[in-house]
Amino acid sequence: MPDHLCWGRPIFLACAFVAGLCHSTLGYAFVEVKQHKMRCNAAFPCPAELQDRVNFWIDIYSRWDSQDAVLHDPTLPHRVYAAFEGRACGRKGNTPFIKDQKKRISSELHTLAKQLDRNAPINSDYRRHLLKLFPSRSSDEIRRAADDIRCQSGNRDGFRAALQRFGTYGPIVRKVLKDSGLPPDIQYLPFVESSYNPKAYSRVGAAGMWQIMPATGRGLGLELNATVDERLDPEVASWGAARYLKESRETLTKAARAKDGGVTHSELSPFVITSYNYGVNGMRRAIKEIGPDYMEVLNRYRSKKFQVAVKNFYAGFLAARFVAQNQKTFFGDITPGRPLRYHTLILDRPVSISRIQSVFGLTEAQLKALNPALTRFVWHGWRTIPDGYRLR
Repeated sequence: MPDHLCWGRPIFLACAFVAGLCHSTLGYAFVEVKQHKMRCNAAFPCPAELQDRVNFWIDIYSRWDSQDAVLHDPTLPHRVYAAFEGRACGRKGNTPFIKDQKKRISSELHTLAKQLDRNAPINSDYRRHLLKLFPSRSSDEIRRAADDIRCQSGNRDGFRAALQRFGTYGPIVRKVLKDSGLPPDIQYLPFVESSYNPKAYSRVGAAGMWQIMPATGRGLGLELNATVDERLDPEVASWGAARYLKESRETLTKAARAKDGGVTHSELSPFVITSYNYGVNGMRRAIKEIGPDYMEVLNRYRSKKFQVAVKNFYAGFLAARFVAQNQKTFFGDITPGRPLRYHTLILDRPVSISRIQSVFGLTEAQLKALNPALTRFVWHGWRTIPDGYRLR
């Protein structure tokens, strides 16, 4: 595998393009985000102004793997400067290699800005390519961009695995959404949150397929203690997520109609989805300040926590929906996981896991797959399964 992959033109041409930016026989090729034609519905609209941003995330999910790094502009993520195969961003997007590449690209951008100021000829094919990323040809804009370059890891391999898990857990999510009166397309949200992994944990403490924080989970009625963590149960967590989204829709509809009585549920969908990342109160403040126009909020709202992840959350959701709905185009044939099949028993007294195994003749692995909410204290025999637990 080469040190870095130049997506787009053949790599043997790239070094001739970028003097001083070459490693071995490789350099920067002209990376361009692919254009995709999306079909949207009334439930979740696709604003035309959001299309380039969505295209970027479609590429992240379907084009680049988790060990690939994409250097881009965080404000306009589709402004991609370079992509590298096998050079992951690292935890903070600042491995020595990535830091070096950021410096090199920043230097090229600053040089480009100086050449524009002097009306000097652009004497590098790579800089001419960079200039195309700035239709305004503003040297000030280019300088600002030069000082703010972000690294984003790809997720093609993660999305492929998520599509397999989708076969197992998708039916559960769809049933909960239907019974909750929520749009079925919300089933694509866990692709963004956890790659449909019910065992996922984040650095900040969110857990499960829906990445629910502890305090939020308790507020939604989920049980979290040393014995049970219902955030890890796909069905129970899905009910919690559905409750959150319904409450968000009600709260944000009220806030939006206080500003504009004619606002529709369709217009509010981007706010509801984004609230799952940013919080309902955060979205309510944004609507109160800017109004119920999602693109206006995206472009004008300023808050310390209203940053890259939040601004790209709805676009990422639309991208995940598009890739999942067109999975054969992007991944070929994928064998989905089997849907879960089980019977449910509500315990009327505390019971040890060893007793359950002996009564039903099931292995620990079989029970774990069906009861992921039970903690290690139960599986080690240190605690009993509590009465009232819905054992599968």
